Amino acid sequence: MDSFNDYLVDNEINKRNLNLLIKEFKKEVFIPFIGAGCSLPLGEPDWENLFKKLRMKYKLRVKLSRDKDGLVNFPRLFSKIYSRLPNNNNFYKDIFEILRPTVTTGTFLHIYLIRAFDSYLTTNYDTPIEEAYYLHKKVRLKKYYLFCPMPDINFKNCIVYLHGHRDINFAIIKEEDYKYFYPSISGMPGAPLLESFLEYILQKKKIIFIGSSFSDKYLVSFLKLKNRINKHFLLIDNSTDRYQAYIKVVEEYKSKNELEKAKEQENKFYSSFG
Repeated sequence: MDSFNDYLVDNEINKRNLNLLIKEFKKEVFIPFIGAGCSLPLGEPDWENLFKKLRMKYKLRVKLSRDKDGLVNFPRLFSKIYSRLPNNNNFYKDIFEILRPTVTTGTFLHIYLIRAFDSYLTTNYDTPIEEAYYLHKKVRLKKYYLFCPMPDINFKNCIVYLHGHRDINFAIIKEEDYKYFYPSISGMPGAPLLESFLEYILQKKKIIFIGSSFSDKYLVSFLKLKNRINKHFLLIDNSTDRYQAYIKVVEEYKSKNELEKAKEQENKFYSSFG
């Protein structure tokens, strides 16, 4: 445990949460929520590189623009690409072709995940968890797409592809897709099935977010909107852009010996995930 602690960010909130996670961890209660960070080491593109590859494939000129908050609204950009295609029937198929591993089909992280859990949630569209699970356990995971039947689902040997999958040739990736499946956030007519499932999971399970950058505005807004009974956890790498941006501000305050302001930034960072 001491060697592991050497890798932890030296923050009392961080270490207190880790100790709480270890104390409370029960396989049947916790479920991992797997984000894109787990797939990037496989050689799959992030949203920016996916956008660039699609733009290149279709030979379109679509500018990489930013919103008022300085962040790129990738769902809107994917909508622009989709709207300019003469035949957009292959749009999702092309996305899944690009989102394939080019370096490796799995990492040690995927092995650790299948050792620790037997059910999974993911907003990714790929299959490394499925493949690792079958390779090491010789059991096929039951797959659900976009949502699960409730409340009688048996969370064992299953994976939920919350935002789509190549099997159904659909992905929540365009802005109109997000608005339709997150109607409480968009304020527009849509299908609340995904939201209902997420709200159910937040109440019934304790979630460990792994590899999530939380750049998905609709998902983040939904997580912050809903009151939750359980305490959930986030594992974040200190090399991520979001962490580096935060720690840069903290270090600036510390260099000026403005320790109270540095502490305020720490608390703001840890509370920003909702």
